[in-house]
Amino acid sequence: MARWESLKEAYTRYRRGLKPRQRRIQALGYLSFVLPKHTLTLIEVDGTYVAPTVVSHLEVAPGMRFSVLVKTDQPVGDYWMTASVRWRASGPSNGLSILRYSGAATPATVPAPAPATLVRGPPEALEWGQNLTAHPTLRKRVMARGPANLTPVLEARQLRTADGFLRWAMNNVSYALPRDVSLLESAYSKTLAALPRETAVITLPSNGVVDVIVQNLAGPSGVCEIHPWHLHGHSFWDLGGGPGYYDANSTSATLPENPVYRDVVAVYPYGGAYFQTALAAAAPCGWKRIRFVADNPGVWPFHCHIPSHMVMGMMVVFAEGLDDLPHWPREARY
Repeated sequence: MARWESLKEAYTRYRRGLKPRQRRIQALGYLSFVLPKHTLTLIEVDGTYVAPTVVSHLEVAPGMRFSVLVKTDQPVGDYWMTASVRWRASGPSNGLSILRYSGAATPATVPAPAPATLVRGPPEALEWGQNLTAHPTLRKRVMARGPANLTPVLEARQLRTADGFLRWAMNNVSYALPRDVSLLESAYSKTLAALPRETAVITLPSNGVVDVIVQNLAGPSGVCEIHPWHLHGHSFWDLGGGPGYYDANSTSATLPENPVYRDVVAVYPYGGAYFQTALAAAAPCGWKRIRFVADNPGVWPFHCHIPSHMVMGMMVVFAEGLDDLPHWPREARY
């Protein structure tokens, strides 16, 4: 998609009768993507093949990647694709592009049509794509079943500091990356335990099965936001989400049969969203559960993929397999 200007043309050209693959990658904001009058078959999420699933539109959060097959079976012409902001009170409306069939007229300039004639995605909906499953034969990894060795619960919320500034925090800690020595250097020198609270890491059992619960809490104003979470060093299985506070004994906390293996997942606001009644500050407003195997030695950030949220402290770091780290590269010494 392109930012549309009145005299700037951005289009994709296809021949009729094909089934091309389109890949959608999102950088900023939660967007609903629509290609009017065409069938979209979703086949890949974050580099992992999924069971082919027909969708009417895509919902893409920052960091997410989707591949769809587009069936070009409509009359030759121009079809205006739209990308519209969701889960925010307002946003730009010029996320437009054209799917142009070969043989369609190509004017020198293409003014955008009247907003009322554009086809936009549906209103906000919870857990879009939760019906997706891993491809039965092309999946990268079969999910580790059974109980987890560790289940950290990470409460994500916005805090107001004593001097009046707003920060994002996990379990009431606003993360700050170290300034002088990198986390990896601290791992090699075995000094991670000496890091201050705002820079501390969460140590995972080597090769253990880890379930992470991201618990969404309303901010000081009572608003609950959507957050796309990304894990470095791993993909993970999306085990689903739900309203309120996570309850390990609830039905929604049972393991799905064949979940998608991905590396970005959205934690939705089940209450207190911008179009809903505000909640009490710090009220639970939804959760997400993911699972991965701690089999990649290193120190790996887990953070909200909205850049401003991350730099304001919405991040933790996992440390795993530190006794199995490879030799420190000679080129990295100084």
